[in-house]
Amino acid sequence: GEALQQVRVVEILATEPHPDADKLRIATVTDGEGETQRIVCGATNCRPGIRVPFADLGAVLPTVDKDGNVSTFTIKRAKIRGVESTGMLCAADELGVPGGHDGLLELPLDAPVGTCLAEIEPFKSAADLLFEIDNKSLTHRPDLWGHYGFAREFSVMFDLPLAPYPQGAVSTGPSSFSIVNEVPDRCFRYSGLLIENITVSPSPDWLQQRLLSAGVNAINNIVDITNFILLELGQPMHAFDADKLSGTTIGIRAATDGEKFIALDGQTYPLSAADLVIDDNGRAVALAGVMGGLDTGVEAGCTRVFFESATFAASSVRRTAGRLDLRSESSARFEKSLDPEHTTMALRRAWQLVQEICPDARLAGEIVDDFPTPYPEITIQTSHAFLRDRLGTDEVTDAFIDRILAGLGFTLGGDLALDVPSWRRTKDVSLAEDIVEEVGRHFGYDNITPCAPQFDLQVPAENPARQFERGVKALLTEGYGCTEIMMYPMVGPKLLGRVGLDPTTPLKLTNPVSEFEQMMRPESVPQLLQAIAENAKHFPQFRLFEYGRVYDTSEMKGLLPTERTRITGTFVPAFERDSLQQETFFQGKALIQDILRLAGVDNAKTMPLTDSEAAWIHPNIHCGFYRGRMLLASLFKLHPSCADEFGVSHNAYIFEVYADRLETLTRNLKYQPISKFPTVRFEVTVVVAAQTLSGDIEAAIGRAAKRQLRSLEVLTIYEGDPIPTGKKAISYRMEFAASDRTLSHDEAESVQNKVVAALEKAGYPLKQ
Repeated sequence: GEALQQVRVVEILATEPHPDADKLRIATVTDGEGETQRIVCGATNCRPGIRVPFADLGAVLPTVDKDGNVSTFTIKRAKIRGVESTGMLCAADELGVPGGHDGLLELPLDAPVGTCLAEIEPFKSAADLLFEIDNKSLTHRPDLWGHYGFAREFSVMFDLPLAPYPQGAVSTGPSSFSIVNEVPDRCFRYSGLLIENITVSPSPDWLQQRLLSAGVNAINNIVDITNFILLELGQPMHAFDADKLSGTTIGIRAATDGEKFIALDGQTYPLSAADLVIDDNGRAVALAGVMGGLDTGVEAGCTRVFFESATFAASSVRRTAGRLDLRSESSARFEKSLDPEHTTMALRRAWQLVQEICPDARLAGEIVDDFPTPYPEITIQTSHAFLRDRLGTDEVTDAFIDRILAGLGFTLGGDLALDVPSWRRTKDVSLAEDIVEEVGRHFGYDNITPCAPQFDLQVPAENPARQFERGVKALLTEGYGCTEIMMYPMVGPKLLGRVGLDPTTPLKLTNPVSEFEQMMRPESVPQLLQAIAENAKHFPQFRLFEYGRVYDTSEMKGLLPTERTRITGTFVPAFERDSLQQETFFQGKALIQDILRLAGVDNAKTMPLTDSEAAWIHPNIHCGFYRGRMLLASLFKLHPSCADEFGVSHNAYIFEVYADRLETLTRNLKYQPISKFPTVRFEVTVVVAAQTLSGDIEAAIGRAAKRQLRSLEVLTIYEGDPIPTGKKAISYRMEFAASDRTLSHDEAESVQNKVVAALEKAGYPLKQ
């Protein structure tokens, strides 16, 4: 609208060819005041006698480049092929109004010369001040999906009267059309109105401009009326060409499985029994709440129009639009649970607009209406004192409360008994606390003086599971340099198939968001592999973990699977450094042992996984941490074939900790003070078979040293010359100490000899 403030109406008095350009003309124009001006113009419709918009020197107009980016340009004095031009005659798109760039925007011949374009019809609306309000998150307020709902809010905010919603004079009653509603539990109300002697043509400029300012393209006057009401009231409508309908009975029914429907977008959609359709003698002519059909749309030549206005179950529309990936302005509103009272209001408004745009149109009967089950009325009993108490302030007066609630449409009864308006009772307002929110948001929460609660605060009971989770996350991030990731709990069958999991066993979602999120994940590793593949594209080495849940259908709890908590992560060392590969595995082992210690488990046995059938586990590089027969955690290298499947060229080491199993263990935590006495360090290297488990060797050392063993760690594992083939050398460092004294030389030597003897006896000789 800013451009229109800088543009005046001028009349072209004469034109002449440009002396040096065949496609340009020189126009002499007047604004009715002062001298005439000569303007160079390339429009093909530039001719004497017409009135057009004129931008004088200094005017700033919008422009859009080929990429859709909007900027501005300033009109300056210029010489065009040797002829001076002191302004610009404008096309429609150069002013930001409908009409394109085919030529000059020709104004009505009675448009006052010299008048600012923003002051004459139909351009007044283009100069409106536009408020852009983001309502994407207002899912609980269907009334705010139309401009009239926001007008009601503004009227309360600024204490201004709200104009009544305009409607034509037509009531419900006899009609040549009838309605057969086979699904009253999913179609709450269906209303229709037949209008004859229609002339389909382009909409008047004011209507096109209003739609354009809201981001909607104009189509024709009838379709534009339905779109206008959708934006204005928030009530979707559809217009059928009545002559394209085979009868006068409109049905609402469930689609049949496999039924085909051709929508207004020209696409054919396969339907199921979960979808609702508008039926014309067995033929689906609209997909209820989503989109109309192509065969019955209103086009040029149509003379009889049947307007429909309905309300459908929000869940039904949402499932259909989601399954078919067919989102529309209508479905976005129906999914919010619309007010059934608006259906007839919208039809009356449509009749008023049709009368204005098509003066010869006439009604062919009254509004036909099927309204089997109205929403129950809601009355909320509250009080001014209750509202003030809940808001925590005495500054909200009775008069303010009454004004706000009355302005929002609530009917106030004695002792503040409130009747909830129809547009707020479909899903929004039902409790006295909802009224607290209404008053509070208009009073302004920032206007309420903060104060301490007037009651005793109780320290909540400790949550061991939450404390353990926080401890694990701190250990992983601060102690081991891991980055926490959050993965969706839903997966698709394709991902499960890539790792050899059966996609038929997980719990399937009835209404999945996409094909990649059709079921609850039975394992967390497949998604971790995707994260590894993506991060490996950008980082030479990294560490990730997730603290999440998996859903086990092998142990169902009624209709739901058992939720199991998993700590899943990966260490990915730099690929080019071979020395890091073995080191990384043992870092993973140390990590798991630290997590087990947090859970109070010090005696877990490390041994090869006894059940390693998962496709992602390396056949030779893996271990499990057991307490008895219970597997508490696992550590393994990613299987090469699985790495190839996901395009991972790095060596990835993956760990899984079954946190839900740790919660079931009995924790015998005992306090043990740090010893005040020095330790004696002792190192040995044993040569054993390549398949010998370090855990077995550590167990032998522990049995020999008993309580005097304070720590034991693996220093190195070596294979190669001069160690014989099939053998490996493992070096250990251990520390001995007594809790009540410093070990003497003889005591230290004695325990060392016991360890050496135990190793020799167990078949783990020392390296010579």
